[in-house]
Amino acid sequence: MFYQISVEELNILWVLTVILLIGKFLLVFFLGYKIIERKKKTGEFSMGFVFGVFITILFLLISRIFYSFFDFVYTGFDSTKFHTFPAIVYWKLGAFISILGYSIFLLITDRKVLDLKLKGIPGIILLIIASIILLYPIANPGDFEFISIFFIFANLVAIVIPIIFFIMARKKTPFRIPAIALALGVIIYAIGSNITIEPLMNAVAQAVGTSVRIPIFTLSLIFKLLGLALFAFGVTEFAIKFSKE
Repeated sequence: MFYQISVEELNILWVLTVILLIGKFLLVFFLGYKIIERKKKTGEFSMGFVFGVFITILFLLISRIFYSFFDFVYTGFDSTKFHTFPAIVYWKLGAFISILGYSIFLLITDRKVLDLKLKGIPGIILLIIASIILLYPIANPGDFEFISIFFIFANLVAIVIPIIFFIMARKKTPFRIPAIALALGVIIYAIGSNITIEPLMNAVAQAVGTSVRIPIFTLSLIFKLLGLALFAFGVTEFAIKFSKE
């Protein structure tokens, strides 16, 4: 049975979503500025760590725009509409772009920071998962729940990202605190993303009641905002040092 979302709940979710979009936009603008600033200073364009983070946040911003259409325009958080057209197109594009952003980040970081110690494998796996989600045909709620499971696999692979940051924080350098902030930010943001995965959401809804969906969506956005704030702090510290090099 579908829980009818109230106007107040919808407004709260919309405000949190707008704040999240603004936060991502500001972070993208700041990183873009620092990348351009360094290019003017050195005369070279660097596709290094900061550029990888820039691409990731940019893709998460674009992804959230697609998800916003899915949530607020086409489904209204009604799980019975998740598989319907054109809502599913927006969800697929949002999912594909977000996972693709993580894939690009891992590929760049593996090459520029880890000297290909990971052989590009995590990034390639994420690219494959993103492609499966985009191309898999969805015609009913069962299909939607099945393909949502691939997010769990994607998140397991993406665990590599905070591990990379924690490894960077092992040594006592000026980058230690930013690296820890980045790692914690990614973890908290990931928690916010994971708790809305449909198989998990559906299991909780069946156990507690469909009305739990809206509090979970709200909690998800709050976790994402907290994670983004920590991530923004860490990235800002990295970017300031990066532009001065």
